[in-house]
Amino acid sequence: REGYTYGATGTSWCLIYSPWYEKWCNYTNFPLRGQGAKDEGDAVPSLAQDSIGPIDNSQLLADPMIEKAHLKRNLRIFKDFDLIPPKAWAVLSFWYEGGPIIERSVANMESGNILELWPYRLKVRLCDAKGRPRPSEMVVMFSQQSTGQQLVNFLCKSFEVEPERARLWNYFYFRENEWQKQATLDPTQTLKQNGLVDGQILLLEISLLDGSWPR
Repeated sequence: REGYTYGATGTSWCLIYSPWYEKWCNYTNFPLRGQGAKDEGDAVPSLAQDSIGPIDNSQLLADPMIEKAHLKRNLRIFKDFDLIPPKAWAVLSFWYEGGPIIERSVANMESGNILELWPYRLKVRLCDAKGRPRPSEMVVMFSQQSTGQQLVNFLCKSFEVEPERARLWNYFYFRENEWQKQATLDPTQTLKQNGLVDGQILLLEISLLDGSWPR
């Protein structure tokens, strides 16, 4: 939106349900939607919890019942949601509870720095010792402009594994007769350049103790 400052690549914002935020701003006389984004250092006035109720960001989600759900597609900034710095969200959610937290970051797209409201929602499974996917999966939201290496580093930190011992497979082709189409992600290319699509499965392979790969 013209006149609104989203910041440099990597800048993070938290979405907050506009009707709740407007009610809070009106009650506390906190400036509502000034010129540009508010600085993370700006003070946030307090308010008794029982006078406003918990934050309800579920109104913004396409399916509030699933983990890391996508946003609805018809949302409008300043009508359905506002943007606040993560530190402001931490304070408000501590005071009023509710949620869930919805954090999005600025990504460097072809048209410039854009707040990526709909990043890829990816399902990651670990390989077993024979190279087959384990049944349990980890759901992550990741920018389509992130590199394969950035995603590997993030997953390795979550699983407490050295990145040098891991590689990530595009597991979109998971059927037995399609296994030859599977390939490891190029660590230098973006997820989009690697051909990933929203909602797909990725396979994280960890090398064995002798240095060999299960697959």
